[in-house]
Parts: sequence; C-alpha cells; structure tokens
Amino acid sequence: MQRSLPAFDPVDVVVLVRKGCTDVRDCLRSVLDHRGQALGRLLVLDASGESSVAPEHLKVLGGAASRLETIPGSPRVNFAALVNLGLGESRADTVVMSASCRVYPGWLEELRAAAWLEERTVCVSPVSLGAAQHTVTEREREDQRRLGALAIRDACASLPRTITIPIVDPACVYFKRTLRLAVGALDETLNSPEAVLADWTMRAQRLGFMAKRANRVFMGQVAGNTESLPERGENHNEVADRHPQLAAQVRRFRGSFDDRVAEHAVRLASGERIRVALDLRHLPPVAVGTRTLGICLTQALFERPEIDLTILVREPGNAQGLPGRIVLERDWADDVQVIHRPAQVGESRDLNLQIRSSAHIIITYLDLIAYRTPLVFPTDKDYEDYRVTSNLSAMTAQRLVAMSENAAWEISAEFGIPREEVPVVTLGVESERFAERKPNDSAILRGMHLPSRFLLSVATDFHHKNLEALIQAHDLLRERLGDQTPVLLLVGNRHGGRSAFYPSSRSGEERVHFLGSVTDDQLRVLYQNATALVYPSLYEGFGLPPLEAMAAGTPVIAMPVSSVPEVAGTAACYPDDLSIGALARAMERIAGDAAYREELIARGRAQVARYRWDRMAEEMVEVYRSAILYPSHRSLELRRQLADTAIGWSRQWAPVHWNDPLNPTFPAAAAPGIKASWYQLKHAVRNRIKREIRRLPLVAPAPTDRGRLIPIPKFQAVARSRSAPREENSVNSRDSA
Repeated sequence: MQRSLPAFDPVDVVVLVRKGCTDVRDCLRSVLDHRGQALGRLLVLDASGESSVAPEHLKVLGGAASRLETIPGSPRVNFAALVNLGLGESRADTVVMSASCRVYPGWLEELRAAAWLEERTVCVSPVSLGAAQHTVTEREREDQRRLGALAIRDACASLPRTITIPIVDPACVYFKRTLRLAVGALDETLNSPEAVLADWTMRAQRLGFMAKRANRVFMGQVAGNTESLPERGENHNEVADRHPQLAAQVRRFRGSFDDRVAEHAVRLASGERIRVALDLRHLPPVAVGTRTLGICLTQALFERPEIDLTILVREPGNAQGLPGRIVLERDWADDVQVIHRPAQVGESRDLNLQIRSSAHIIITYLDLIAYRTPLVFPTDKDYEDYRVTSNLSAMTAQRLVAMSENAAWEISAEFGIPREEVPVVTLGVESERFAERKPNDSAILRGMHLPSRFLLSVATDFHHKNLEALIQAHDLLRERLGDQTPVLLLVGNRHGGRSAFYPSSRSGEERVHFLGSVTDDQLRVLYQNATALVYPSLYEGFGLPPLEAMAAGTPVIAMPVSSVPEVAGTAACYPDDLSIGALARAMERIAGDAAYREELIARGRAQVARYRWDRMAEEMVEVYRSAILYPSHRSLELRRQLADTAIGWSRQWAPVHWNDPLNPTFPAAAAPGIKASWYQLKHAVRNRIKREIRRLPLVAPAPTDRGRLIPIPKFQAVARSRSAPREENSVNSRDSA
C-alpha cells in the first residue's frame, strides 16, 4: 500500500551536537538554505559542553536563524538518551541528524516521500559519504558544494527510491511519529549508536515494520568535525542475544548489490573513473569471433581515460598480452562498479559471481543460436543446462547488449526484457590489419599450396552456418563453369557438437579444400587473394567475416537473412532467395563479372569504415553509465530474489562466531551452487507431483454415461502400479523430468 504525506505537514529536524563538534554552522546553513516547504522546526540539541552553538557563532545565518531553537543537553548522556530527548521535543515526523552532516536541495521532501511510500516503513536513512566509503578532503569541500546540488542529486534521481535495510545510519534518521510511538523509545542502556539503532529497528521489525534507505537523498560530511563516538564493538553481543536474526540480515545486506547501488552512482557523479571488470573467463584459445571480441574490446577500453579496467580470468595465461589489472577468479575482491561479460554465460559455475557481486552486471548476448539449437551441444543435458544458465544470467543483467537490431528484438522477445534494456553496440574491425600488405605474403600463399582462383568460406562448422548447402551450390557452379570454377576453400574450427561438419583432417578433394584453423597472417592473405568471401550463414547475431573481407578488399556473398543485411548493407551480393540454386547463381555472377566485383569492393571499404573498436568502446562506456545511473528496477528485484533463493538455499553456512554481530565474518562454506539447487528443486517438484497423483482417486470416464465417472477395476490399478518404475531415488531420474 502506498501513501503520501500532505505537503503542508511539517517535519522537525533535530541536529545533535556532541563533544568534538566545534562548528555546526555549515550543517545548519545547509538545512536552512534547503528547507523547502517541508521544514517545521529546527531544533539544535547541544550536548557538546563547548558552547558550539553560541549566538555569536550563528550570526552568519542571518534571518533564517529565527527558525532555530536550541535545546540544552548534557555531554555525559549517551546517544540513545539524546535522541529520545530530541524526539520528545517533537510532535511531528522527525529527522535526527548529526551536526557533521550537510544536506542538499530537496533532501527533506524526498526523505518524507521515501518514508511514506509504504505504510509500514518506520524510519528512513539517506545515502551518506560514509556509506559510499569516500573520504572528503578540504580540497573536495568546495567541489561538493558545486556538485552536490546538481550532479550527485541527479545521479541518484533514477535509482530505486528505497531499499530495505537491516540497520540505519546513525548520521541521519527520519522517524515517522505514528510508528515510532508504537515501537517505543530507544534503549538508553546501550551506548554505541549502531547498537542502539540496530536494537530499535529489530524491535520495529518484530512488529512488522521495516527500515529503509532513501537512495535518492545524498548526505555529505562537513570537514573538520570529529565527533567522539563509542567503539563499534560495544554492546554488540547484547544486541545479538536480543535479536538473533540481526547478524544474518546484516551479513546478507553488507556488500550486496542493494548496499552498493547508490554508492556506484555517487562515485560516478563525483568524477571518479568507472571501475569495470571484463569477465573473460570464457575466452576460447582458438581464433573465433568470441575471442576477437574479448581481446579487441579489452584493448579499446584500456585506452579510454574514464575507465579503470580489470581483467578477470581463470588462469594467468588466459590474459597474456592483455592490458589492465589482471585478477584471477580465486582472487576476486568484488571492488568494481560494473562487471561486463562480452559473451553469454555458458557455465553454471560462473553464475555465482554474476549474482553475488555488488557490481552492475552487463552481458553482451551474442545471439540466440545456442539457446535454440540443441545439436550445437554434445548431449541434450548440456543443452538443457545451457538454457537454464542463460535464463538465470539474463535475469541478473542490468543490460543485455546486442550486436545488431535484429538480435536485440529477438533477445527482448525471448527473455521478456523491455527493449530499452537491450542496447545495440556493434563490433569493430581492425581494418588496417586486414588491408595491410607484407613482403612475405606471397610465400605464405605458396606455403598453403593453393590454386590461383578460389572462393573462401570462414566459419566454425555449426549447422546454421549452412556449409553443406555451400558445397552443393559449388557443385552446381562446377556444372555451369566447368574447369573455370574457382576452388572452394573452407577455413574454420570444428565445434565439437553433434552437428560438426568439418573433417578431422585436411580434405584431399580437388573441388573443395578444408584448411581448418589458420594463423592471423594466413587469414589476412586468404581474404586478400580470394575471388570472394562466401558467407552462407542463415543465423547470425552480427557476423564479422564479411566485414573483415571488405577491409581486405574482397567482395562478399551473403544470405539476405538475420542480422547480415543490417551489418553488410549494400556492400554485399545477396542471392535472390535462400535456396542452393540462388546461392550458386550469386557465386557465378561474382566469378564472371569483374566490374561488379570492383563495385562491391568499393562499397565494402565505405561500409567497413563504420565499424571501429574505439567506437564500440565509446558506446560501451555509455552503457556502463546508463546502468549505474538508470538501473533496471525489474532486474534489481529479480536479482535479489534469485540471490535469496538459489544461492541462499544451496549454501550450508557453518556456525558463526559473534565477535561483532554488526560486522560478522563467516567461514567459507562448501556450497553445491546454483546448478545443484536447480536440480534439487527440479527433483523435488517432480516427486511432489508424483505423490499428489497417487493420492487422486483411481477413476476414469465411462464413455456410455456421458462423462459420469466409474471406478477403475482394482486389478488394473495394481497391475499399473507394479509395472510403473519408481524413480524417486533414481540417480538419473532428473534427466527425464
């Protein structure tokens, strides 16, 4: 239920001035300057014992100081007693804040809106610099005055309005009067502010109330004020004894994505470099499009001045030659704002980081080919696991980046993700590398023992690459051109699935040569000397080989389907339809029309100029910014639910030592992980369905009685139960669900 507080209802602000706070003018000035329409009374509770709010110190506030009231307090009383005193002086909703805080325009109205967004919200805290772990220096002080009202406030404007938190920040708390009266006063036997508020929020939670953080309210710090506070560990054991649920809630929240989502936005608005981790744990050792994307994007992002780049790999050798900070999987510290995986998550073990990290998750979803094609995988079980992993990873991602508009619409429709959360960022091409001519190119060509004229195909042998049709079309071409037919060269890797097409060794057939995997220089020379690149693929998320061929000055034949026409534009020769005959006719035209080839080459050079890796990096930076400043609320909720169920359920936590319940340290747990949890759930659901079916009465419709049910004879039921195998404890039963 959502409620809103009438705009004319005032909110009292109580500023606590404690020992060590020598000057409160900056705090009071910020409250009065940004009081808006919501401020009722401004109460200064002076417990410093140092006359820090003497009248002569407040003259600089001018006429605005007339709204201020001073309440004397004793420096010998603790935090809870001071807060109770301040709350007792108020007859409205009350903000209790430290004198070391500075507020910004609209802060009080937004705090009130966040508090009244849900009826059962008992108190709200803003985002503070302490929460953002950001130390303020004197030099930054003026920058905050300039940035705080504009950049930081705007940066938080599109975050989720509130996040449920286990304990609130003692620096600033908005108390709703009606609900705080139900919870009661703060416990004055506790000394630590953290312990006092933890006890109070847990008491409120037992009554069904909840504490929130207002993500769109930023609270700064006034430099120079060093209030003396009790040690953090004080009274924590007592709080743990009273509220055994507290430590588990704090453990789940601290360091989680919910905890850091506002911090990421504040850091970005403060002018810090965006800390990005490229997740390259999937990087294949062979030269395929996925590897090209990972390596070239890494190099391009490293050149961006606004990016602080980290490379996440499984083994050190996987990152050889790559720039940036290299981090192994086992050393992951979760110290970045964005994790970008430039490929689908194909292994369930990689989901642990995707879901548990406090960073925004970006996934470049290359295409839906593997998601829809079982024969790509060695077994149906591998295919099933991949689909589950893809679904879970898509839920956690703030953005699923597509490489073409065609792929973006497919991804959006398949996973039910709003189209605006699937940005399109096209790949780049190293045009200079493919266009380069080297002195030893002739030797490379002779070393491969190739004919003078050849048509080139560059593809892994997935079934959708349509290579069988290519060979059949080449046979038709031979019937028409005879000995003048260019030889067909097949370059690429075997994919290892059930639809692998390439032979295990080089083909000796005269009409078709299979070269397998080639070096970078060999590929460049093949592109440059081919009569044409033939790209018969029927399903692509992007398609790099046509652009690489265009960069090398080679005409391209491609099928008019999927994303290929979008990428190649008018620079490719497209068959009239998707038939083998149409492909053969296109090959015949290219082989016999030199003028048409030159025309395509010129168009290709113009087309490929649009695709650069530096441009891709620039667009990816904007995707990172968008995810940080405008996170998907849908994705946040799904990610939270997934973390609370799949991961939380699968982990068996060892006993915890409660040295500091508000900052507990937990031993490493042997967790079966998400994959095991999914199988457990699948197995349990199937068995539950079986049990429920057995409880049903054994009846069947009588055909002569128009639907009247008659009992099945007893001997039939017994026979059926004996013949049906019981699979509840079968090891392989999960595969048949």
